[in-house]
Amino acid sequence: MNKRRTVNIALVVVTTLTVAFIFSNSLASSEQSNGQSDWVMGCLHQLLNIQLPSWFVRKAAHFTEFAALGTELAVLKHRLIRPPFTAALLSGLLVALTDETLQLFSGRTSSVTDVWIDFSGVVCGMLMVTAVCFVISRAKNRQ
Repeated sequence: MNKRRTVNIALVVVTTLTVAFIFSNSLASSEQSNGQSDWVMGCLHQLLNIQLPSWFVRKAAHFTEFAALGTELAVLKHRLIRPPFTAALLSGLLVALTDETLQLFSGRTSSVTDVWIDFSGVVCGMLMVTAVCFVISRAKNRQ
């Protein structure tokens, strides 16, 4: 197996694991979710010596995990069959919608605001990768 194929398979596996991680967080009970948020808030307080509100930590977590997914989707888009940018974006949106729907099965509430935050993370992750690819492409063209 050549190196490019191995890297592509690894990217698909990492992206799949990211989606599984996102979905597993949505299936956690309210108590488990609150416990995770409290743990993160405690770590941030120790590291930065600031006290962040719980809602901020939760929203930042949504954004961050979906920014990671957006980054992975963009890298896959650039490395594999190069589907249109919209197909990768819609994949991220579908994961965000599924994520919020799964929360209903764990006794938690679903939020349209969280879908927007999740999708914003996907867009930011994809834009970062696209910007880096553009800069690299421009640098190669100058040589």
